[in-house]
Amino acid sequence: MSKKIRILSLDGGGIRGIITCVILKYIEEELQKLDNPNAKLGDYFDLVAGSSTGGLLTSILLFPDKNKKAKFSVEAALDLYAKKGESIFNVSLWEHMINPFGLFNEKISQRNLEKQLLEVFGDLQLQQFIKPCLITSYDIGQRKAKFFTSHEA
Repeated sequence: MSKKIRILSLDGGGIRGIITCVILKYIEEELQKLDNPNAKLGDYFDLVAGSSTGGLLTSILLFPDKNKKAKFSVEAALDLYAKKGESIFNVSLWEHMINPFGLFNEKISQRNLEKQLLEVFGDLQLQQFIKPCLITSYDIGQRKAKFFTSHEA
């Protein structure tokens, strides 16, 4: 009998990651009812993959506690979007005017994003995640896809 591999794949969409969080929160709550009241979604998958904001959620779900288990619940991810979402994903009127729809540069401020991510993740590296991950991105300078994996970190 072969072992089943559970993969969670999370889409991008900027601040709309809140919708993904709401769905994941429901799944996590069901696991807490059925399996363990302290269950965290990151502990239940063999691989988590994410693109853009899905990569951010992947990182939150796979963030390790001191026992190499998932530190954060989906509720923590939802709180992050509620508290920091506006500063991460908000684009000023001026930025919108000189870069409509993200045609010429990144759609969101790299400086804001990096500042907020540093506050949440510190110097955590992908190889420290509790499970393997795949985070997809796009290198604007080289105009090609970039894949970040925990096993190549």
